[in-house]
Amino acid sequence: MKRNFYNESMAFLEAIASGKNGIQPKKYLDEIIIGKINAAQVRLKPKTHYIRRKFSAADLSGIQDMLKDQLTVKIGVNTFNGKSLSGMNYFIPNGIKIKYVEAAKATTVVNAAYTTTIPAAMKTTNLIVRQSGSNIIEIPFFTITDEYETDQFGYKLDKLEIFKALNTELKIDLEFPGDATILTDSAANDAFIEISFEGYQTVAVG
Repeated sequence: MKRNFYNESMAFLEAIASGKNGIQPKKYLDEIIIGKINAAQVRLKPKTHYIRRKFSAADLSGIQDMLKDQLTVKIGVNTFNGKSLSGMNYFIPNGIKIKYVEAAKATTVVNAAYTTTIPAAMKTTNLIVRQSGSNIIEIPFFTITDEYETDQFGYKLDKLEIFKALNTELKIDLEFPGDATILTDSAANDAFIEISFEGYQTVAVG
């Protein structure tokens, strides 16, 4: 049966706001939006957040911050406001997609021709999303990319999480495998990586 992510996301948000199963609402949501959710004054709208970054051969190792040097929203590069979501726009991701291309060093992240073909040497890279001291998503690339054969929209999360708003810092890290050769021509080319999160964003209606 096809999942209804809107209904799942709305039920998830309502469960948090109501403190269901011992949840502490203020751990996840601001008091104002808790009240609006409980008063049925919040709806969800589809939203895709993404971040693109260029990596030299030297950067394709260890843990790298996808949001490094990203200070504001920039169309074609980053939909995050620096390292956070601004205002009251909480976000519930339900899917992740990774795209990649190796291109000449002069290429910009906006103009790179990203594809869903990921180099074998990079498939054990871990995607780690961290907020408020906790890893809310931690998953290897191959778990995400292997889904492309059956779902054109990418990997669907089994467990819903929430990206907090109100300028709460969000970290999106890539942990690359050690001793992996990812670029075919490191002298002439760089690696370009796009991470996108599909889901729903809160919108106050009252």
